[in-house]
Amino acid sequence: MNLRRRVERACWESAQEGRIDLTADWNELVLPPIKLPNGVEGKLILSRESSSEYAKTSGYAINGEWISFVAPLAATDEKLYLAGEFNGWGAAIGQKAWEMVASDTPGWAILTVRRDLLGDKRLFKFVNSREIWQEPSFSATNVLYHEGARNYGIDYSRTGAHVFHFEIDGMADWRGVNELVWREERNFAVEEEIIPLWPGRNFYELKSELPQGAIIEGERTRFRLFAPRALKVTLVYFATDIGEKRVQLDPENDGGWSVLIPQNLEGVSYYYNVEGPSWPHTSFEAARRIIDPWAFAVRDGVGVVVDRKKFAQHAPKSFRTPAIENLVICEAHVRDLLAKAPLPLSDDERRGYRGVTKLLEWAENPFTTTGVNAVELQPLMEFDGTPKEYHWGYMPINFFAPASAYAGNPAGVSQLEELPAMVEAFHKKNIAVILDVVVNHFGVPASPMFVDKAYYFRLNSEGGLTNWSGCGNDFRVESAMAERMTLEALEHWVKNFGIDGFRFDLAELLGVPFLKKAQARLQKIKPDIILIAEPWSFRGHIAGALKDTDYASWNDGFREFLPMYLDGKSTVEHAKRFLMGSVGGVTARPNQTVNYVESHDDLAWIDRITQNAAHNGYFPTLRDRRMTHLMAAFVTASLGVPMFSCGMEAMRSKYGVANTYLRGDLNAIDYARVREYPTTAEYFRGLNLFR
Repeated sequence: MNLRRRVERACWESAQEGRIDLTADWNELVLPPIKLPNGVEGKLILSRESSSEYAKTSGYAINGEWISFVAPLAATDEKLYLAGEFNGWGAAIGQKAWEMVASDTPGWAILTVRRDLLGDKRLFKFVNSREIWQEPSFSATNVLYHEGARNYGIDYSRTGAHVFHFEIDGMADWRGVNELVWREERNFAVEEEIIPLWPGRNFYELKSELPQGAIIEGERTRFRLFAPRALKVTLVYFATDIGEKRVQLDPENDGGWSVLIPQNLEGVSYYYNVEGPSWPHTSFEAARRIIDPWAFAVRDGVGVVVDRKKFAQHAPKSFRTPAIENLVICEAHVRDLLAKAPLPLSDDERRGYRGVTKLLEWAENPFTTTGVNAVELQPLMEFDGTPKEYHWGYMPINFFAPASAYAGNPAGVSQLEELPAMVEAFHKKNIAVILDVVVNHFGVPASPMFVDKAYYFRLNSEGGLTNWSGCGNDFRVESAMAERMTLEALEHWVKNFGIDGFRFDLAELLGVPFLKKAQARLQKIKPDIILIAEPWSFRGHIAGALKDTDYASWNDGFREFLPMYLDGKSTVEHAKRFLMGSVGGVTARPNQTVNYVESHDDLAWIDRITQNAAHNGYFPTLRDRRMTHLMAAFVTASLGVPMFSCGMEAMRSKYGVANTYLRGDLNAIDYARVREYPTTAEYFRGLNLFR
């Protein structure tokens, strides 16, 4: 017989200690009857957690008729306020009654209010005097969503008396104990509830400082993989002249595994097999081929050993990036640029990098003819699928390796030479290269999942993958080693390939703390780095929280406003706000907004506003063309960073199809349309050059 569910979550905090959250306050004099499973050596010591510790993750604790709200203090003198449903959210800013004050605990602020002041309202958050909102802790179990935003929620049945601390006295620890048991006797029968034990905060802080991946050391090659819960790690490497070799890695003290092969294995293919325990929050599969997350090149779905010293020999030349407020961006996809380009290109060249390099030598290339000074290329990190398969590249399988599908000779990993050559070709045309990067989720295979599922991916309470990306999983970039890997990958693209900036896909999933760390790290390498966020996900929106950073954000408000305004369905007041850079809304200054009306996703501009049926703007009406000219003038005249989708200057249409991520036939740039609509193309060019 099973008890009703008493435990919401139990997790490890260190090797032999952890925390248990009950579904409601425990007001009994005796402790809850939680035990170790049968057969586990040791003794479980249970104690109540202090309400102040609970408040540090939940944002509040209840004491009778009073509620104490607790928030971390930033290292600034800015005032912090409690805001929620009960006081009008942002209306609380500047109100003394809702101002947080420094607590006795250094680094924390507190405000205690009567419960009856809140009524039945539950949602709250903390905001500073500059309207920058604190995101709830990822450790919080009381996060609620409202209109896409993450908020804290008050649960009046849990005041802090529902949290317990446990410690195991004995040999058992987090590597071997997967569950606890609620065991009690009732009516002469024993009733049990199995309590899954999850990794806790300290687990996600585990980190190795040693070099990762395949590292050539003279005539030797070291392989290292961080896999903190693995029981066995096997390296499999192979080449035509050596056949296949299997070697077991040795465990290291920091959660890593390594082996030193007494050969220089440059150019050799390799992968890992990782074995471990079968728990709800693991996905170990002994026979699965795992791509090294730190591989610098991928070939045929496995890693390739690369001599990293050679990057320094071919480092791209320095390029002075225009200030972000001086950019005019053109968003483009490598194969869309080449599919219909009227140039004598071989099949290999039309595949990717080499073709774009040749395209830029053409006097009528779409960047020169439209007068832009920056290109935002859709993802170039190694993505899933076959080389001949078309899609946008938003399903990465490795953060370090350039996409082999765009290489002229993927068997020879020519992408490592062709990519920086393409970037240099853009620079010779005085065009900055911004890379659209996807580091919030993985494609198939999601290799880190089989290295350690819970460490590298966010999970729900049953151990399943969360999916706020809409792509099947959410990468846990806040785990220490996941963060290190992502930051080093971004640095790699700047230092070794000459990338001038990044547009972060679904940046809300990365979070403001990570984005700030990325800014600090990248600006040390390239002070004029361009940083752009797509500030939303299916979980929330963080454009306002980026006001105190150097990020510009894609402005979805601008995108939705302009077609309505030009159709007479919005107001002059709204127009003024967007013309003035959205300041006071999602930005603190104009250069924090990327103003656009069309990107790779959703309908093309002309299809969206056309008078024709079924959103098919392929044959635009006179009104469609006039609206397009007005749009271009408004985008270019607005303060902020204008962005156009490649082909817009020639009335690009996708025949009314909105989601074309697999439709290379519809996405390919039709260069003949420039000759069909020359006045529109010249109008775009004139506006961009004037700006």
